[in-house]
Amino acid sequence: MAEVFEGVVQPVGGMFTWGVMLRDWRVLAIDGFDADLPDTDANAAEFGYAGSGENRSGYPRARVAAIHRGP
Repeated sequence: MAEVFEGVVQPVGGMFTWGVMLRDWRVLAIDGFDADLPDTDANAAEFGYAGSGENRSGYPRARVAAIHRGP
């Protein structure tokens, strides 16, 4: 299956297609997640909490984003 994929795969967007390029990188995938961190003063100051008021998260949260870029 990997050989078939490599034989037919090609970019859908070109150099000037909106959203395909990030600076000089062709973006293939973007994903992300939030991670709860230990509830320390340093983490709260650096990352903060998600939400606000009564809906605030119980722990500081770090948002992680990953970009897979192509050639």
